[in-house]
Amino acid sequence: MAEVFTVEQRGIGRPDYTPAFITSKPVVVEGQDDWNVTITKDDLAPGTVYSEAAYTVPEGYRLNLGGLIITCSGSCIQKLILYTPGKILGDYLYDMRGDIVFGPLSSKTMLAGQVLTVYIYNNDSVARDFSLSILGVLERVGA
Repeated sequence: MAEVFTVEQRGIGRPDYTPAFITSKPVVVEGQDDWNVTITKDDLAPGTVYSEAAYTVPEGYRLNLGGLIITCSGSCIQKLILYTPGKILGDYLYDMRGDIVFGPLSSKTMLAGQVLTVYIYNNDSVARDFSLSILGVLERVGA
């Protein structure tokens, strides 16, 4: 026969699994900051490309891109390119809305001094409005 003993009760008697994972909230630690940039372009003429130098990574930092959301005011397969000199960070097609996650934060990294340039294409036969939000983590490096 098994020994009978008393177990001290702690908590409310139900398992709590939430402290182990909070997948919808990224962890930003000391030396890191949430980063984002938003670009809007209204009335982009049909068949044209809008380009903008969206951000330059400051000295002493690195930028880890996490994802982006781009929208267009009408249904048509559109194109977006993210570029930094010497490297295409992304070449994406979408229809009205693109939700793009880059994977692990280290998969799209920009170093100090690099410029993030975006190219928004209007492939439609009429002018369209565009909105782009890029998200990431700006991380202090060195010192």
